[in-house]
Amino acid sequence: MFAATASPPPDPYVLFAQTRAAVTAARYPERIDYTVEVSGFDGSRFRTNHYRGIDRAERGIDIAAISSEEAAAPPVPQGVNVKFEASLYGAVIRIPLGRTPASYDLLGVPMLTPAYSFGLKYPPVTVATTHAAPGATS
Repeated sequence: MFAATASPPPDPYVLFAQTRAAVTAARYPERIDYTVEVSGFDGSRFRTNHYRGIDRAERGIDIAAISSEEAAAPPVPQGVNVKFEASLYGAVIRIPLGRTPASYDLLGVPMLTPAYSFGLKYPPVTVATTHAAPGATS
């Protein structure tokens, strides 16, 4: 019978270095069109919002500030928002009077990109070079 030999656990630093090298070597198209879906419970019901985005390699990301659901059925404002505000020795008290308007976004605009690397990508290397003047000798 053969004795089972346990292999040593993988070195986490080697795994991290391999992962970082793979993420750094990844290449993405110049433009990526994508949709971010945000879903959750807003206190009264389950809600899902979709945000369209564009990731351009040189110019960064551009996310629609209004979800597709809100663009399809824009909210109808009703009345005015009134609040009571008082300040005493630097402490400010704000109390909304009346019904607080419902929020149409669960988290706000999700600034996400499909090319996000979770901080694993190596930063770009900049090499400082010095040039000697023509005819100079060292």
